[in-house]
Amino acid sequence: MKFFPIVPLCVSTTLKDCSTVRYFGSKGGFTLFELLLVITIFGIIVSIGVTAWFSMRTSQQISSTVTFLKTASKCMENYVIHSRKITPQSYFLSNCSRLDPWGNAIMYQNSGDDQNVASAATKIFRDENGDHPDTVWIMTSFGPDGIQDMVSTAALWDCSSGDDLCQTLTRNTLIYAISQ
Repeated sequence: MKFFPIVPLCVSTTLKDCSTVRYFGSKGGFTLFELLLVITIFGIIVSIGVTAWFSMRTSQQISSTVTFLKTASKCMENYVIHSRKITPQSYFLSNCSRLDPWGNAIMYQNSGDDQNVASAATKIFRDENGDHPDTVWIMTSFGPDGIQDMVSTAALWDCSSGDDLCQTLTRNTLIYAISQ
């Protein structure tokens, strides 16, 4: 690299106008490389922050949905305690339901509306922890993608794959709640 000597530069012919002398080769600002380096570092910091923010937001939405599912389960459990029957779909929709944080409706399925708890039909509920027999209802949020991953058959509710959030209740839990 060639360096230029620092030489006073005055374009005026009179000495009076050269009271403020600029030096050729002196640094008066930032180079293009320095500006690009600062912008790149700033971009990296912003991208890390945005990624962390979205991750935190999704985590909060999942936590909020799980809390709501537990609250709605308590709402329906109160119906069972007073009526001794499985909560019907209509009661869930009018008293215990709302949209999840992603704007999707919470899905509620039971083994049969208004059945007596002691003799209610049940299904097996499957999640990542295995099978749970004697399940009488399930509530499901389809999660961030809004697509139903939960599988429902005549004998099984399978919530073991995908991003669906499920809350269930077993017949034994309801019988215990009624007896209290």
